[in-house]
Amino acid sequence: MLHNKRNRFNPEVQIVNTDEAVLEFLQLRIQRLGFSAKLDWSVQSKERGGIAGYSRKGRVSIWRFQEVQRFLRMIPLRQAEKTTKVDVVCSMTFGESRGNNLETAARWEEIVSRIKQQRDVFVSSAKLALEAARG
Repeated sequence: MLHNKRNRFNPEVQIVNTDEAVLEFLQLRIQRLGFSAKLDWSVQSKERGGIAGYSRKGRVSIWRFQEVQRFLRMIPLRQAEKTTKVDVVCSMTFGESRGNNLETAARWEEIVSRIKQQRDVFVSSAKLALEAARG
């Protein structure tokens, strides 16, 4: 993700899950690789997507600019949307001009928007196919 830090957009890696053991394992392994990884927890809302009640979700984060780029270059990604996002982050330069930084943020938002649009089209077509199959 790109987060807004004092009117500058900086990259951050987040791995989110509800399984405490998995996240603790990942945090430790990432730290052993030499990265500053932080694990924090939050409570998810009570009503979301048809799910009632609450649960905790954890997040392992890497936020230091050079560490994010180094981490992203070393992990094998296959999904086109993720590799496209990695390309954007790895093309960034630490301390780049505000204009370049805003251009990067605009490219990022364009990618995110396109991914959401593709997801929505897929969900709609899947619903239509399911309704047609039910007759």
